[in-house]
Amino acid sequence: MFISFATANTPSRAYITGAVLANLPHLGLSVLYLAYNNLFTRIFIALEFRSLSTQRRGLRASMLKEEMDQRSTYFVQFPLRYSLAVIGFFVLLHTLLSETLFLQRTYAVWPGRFDEPKDIGKFLVSKIGVSPLATLAFSLVLSVLVVSSIAIAFWKVD
Repeated sequence: MFISFATANTPSRAYITGAVLANLPHLGLSVLYLAYNNLFTRIFIALEFRSLSTQRRGLRASMLKEEMDQRSTYFVQFPLRYSLAVIGFFVLLHTLLSETLFLQRTYAVWPGRFDEPKDIGKFLVSKIGVSPLATLAFSLVLSVLVVSSIAIAFWKVD
């Protein structure tokens, strides 16, 4: 299935326009990643502050002293085991999105219809291809992301 958007006398303009249109959803997906990362970072900051109210802990310091009760872990951080899972999830989403929307350029060539060899590039059709199977897979993975966000909202922290 294709979404035809341009036939161009200037092939470079059609190619750039098609590349921008095919990759524009990646920008939205990147913004979604930043929002998701912000959500998890805020959750772990809240957990850190909550744990300080229930039990005594040493101060966090970048240079530890032997005689003091200090910790060397970072304070505002998304734990590695969660961040790798989220990064992997969004890498999968970006891959599926790039398989869903792609750019195709077709040169129309009819034997005996061209006066000169330079006329071949004039009959260029640029299309954005849409893969139904990749669209289905992308929708399923994105719905898992939405359901997990809702589940995190109901997560009881004790």
